[in-house]
Amino acid sequence: MSRPASRTASVVSSATPQMLPVPVDGPVTNSSTGSGSRGGASSLVQPPSVAVSAEGSAKNVINAARQPTPSTPLQQPPSVAASLHSAVLTTVRDVWDRYKYCLQRGDATGLLQNYAEGSVLRVCNQATGGAIVASSFGEEMRLALKELTGTLRDTSSFSIEMEEVEDRAVANHGQVFASWKCPSAGVRDATETMLINGETLKIMRHNVVMWTTN
Repeated sequence: MSRPASRTASVVSSATPQMLPVPVDGPVTNSSTGSGSRGGASSLVQPPSVAVSAEGSAKNVINAARQPTPSTPLQQPPSVAASLHSAVLTTVRDVWDRYKYCLQRGDATGLLQNYAEGSVLRVCNQATGGAIVASSFGEEMRLALKELTGTLRDTSSFSIEMEEVEDRAVANHGQVFASWKCPSAGVRDATETMLINGETLKIMRHNVVMWTTN
């Protein structure tokens, strides 16, 4: 009786169709590793948290691109930071740095601190033929500096083209020779020379020649 039963089991076993792997559209989880794959070519499935994060990052990039670019603020030279409105200067370079910073800010009061008693400022505009000559440390010099800073209404394009600073150019005096431009204010080109007392670090003679377009 046991032998026929064995043959029957063999027949049933051979008649059972073999199951072939069938590609599926959904993810199939490997029971041993827990990783998922699709039939045919493998495809990475993003976790929901990653998808949300990526979407948020993309929106942030788009929103940032839509924001207007702020204008770059004027950078205050280190030597100017502690001495913008004080007399604590140590080199001719400090005097020139403070002058440049105050000029770009339109700070006539800050500029006034650079000049010595009895100093002379000459400003000439080659385009208009106008000239300003101011002497001594007082109201005359202040008005001349206000006139100079008033020319620079918009300093967004102000740039130094060339500058030479000498601590001891003549005897104990320093000298500055510089060229700058500011198209946004209508100044095509400007050249300046300064004679600075090496001991007091005050401007004694200052000449400015500019060419304006308006």
